[in-house]
Amino acid sequence: MGGYNVLIPDSSRDLHPEMMLPIMDGLQQLEEVPVVLSMEAIRDMYKHTRYVSHGSYEIFQFYVNDLFRKHNIDFGISIGLSAILEDGSIHELHHLMEECSIPNLLFLNARDPRVLEKLDDIGAANWEYTHMVCSSRKMCSLLEQRGYRRVVHAPLGTSTRIFHPAHSAPDNAPFPQRDDERLTTGFDVSFVGNYSVNRERVLNAVKSSGVKLAVFGDPNWQDSELSDVYRGPSNYLQETNTVYNNSLVSLDIPMHSGQFSDYLSNRVSDCLATGCVLLTPRNDDVLALLGPEAADLMYDSGEVLPELIKSCIADPSASKQAALLASARLQDQFRWDRCLSRVMPNLEMCLLKHA
Repeated sequence: MGGYNVLIPDSSRDLHPEMMLPIMDGLQQLEEVPVVLSMEAIRDMYKHTRYVSHGSYEIFQFYVNDLFRKHNIDFGISIGLSAILEDGSIHELHHLMEECSIPNLLFLNARDPRVLEKLDDIGAANWEYTHMVCSSRKMCSLLEQRGYRRVVHAPLGTSTRIFHPAHSAPDNAPFPQRDDERLTTGFDVSFVGNYSVNRERVLNAVKSSGVKLAVFGDPNWQDSELSDVYRGPSNYLQETNTVYNNSLVSLDIPMHSGQFSDYLSNRVSDCLATGCVLLTPRNDDVLALLGPEAADLMYDSGEVLPELIKSCIADPSASKQAALLASARLQDQFRWDRCLSRVMPNLEMCLLKHA
């Protein structure tokens, strides 16, 4: 892959920075750096017009078509359904890309089966040029059963320029380790993620076991039983790598018990890329991708997690060795540029077909 002009809607970047910004970094690592345009840049180009929010659909259509022609947009990349469902201009942009036969990679950051209903409601099965990239094999299977034709399974990647061991930061690392006590001291175990009832239940048991816990995430944690260990937000790119590198153990806990678990998540790939010990629910997909040693990093239920954490802290040799092996494999095989290279053949066939 290389030399393509890529359109990235801002809403994907703002709603899902944990995926979009590392993806953008991965794009830059490919052989020929593509031109990456964002909706923000587009709005700036056409700021003298009634573009998007103040204009009619016809005006929007005119300027977007002008953009496609002037900049020879080859394909777009979006993350999740949130932008398409909630942002009117992004929804219209996606519709126009379909009309203009411009392929779009939609990374479906979806582990929840309820997303299928949302896809059906907007007629996504009829999309001709949108390739849905799923990390969950089960989600891929369910989409194909419903008649979705352009479904691609691909494990998510990590950006090794952003997530790396503190002692071996690459020369081109965009963010240095943060010297901030909030992120570095007073805890042995960390959790980074948004609030959910299931996460509160599991983490409360961990805290009650006497473990020094720190929770980073959205402000809803302030109103939970974990408010006393809540450290505030963790800027995904600038701060989370620091948290991981200063944790003896970090935790991966599902939002709710019904979500799919057959995938390599961002939290798993990014945390393990730093060499930090991460405990994650038992997952055959992760074992297949990262090797049998990863079994030392897995738990069967939230009930056993407190004792497993204590065991890892008391005798870290097995879990630390498993984390280092996983880190080496992730840095070699599951960088975002590798992930994009796996997905691109599907897109390139579409580009050739409609050249």
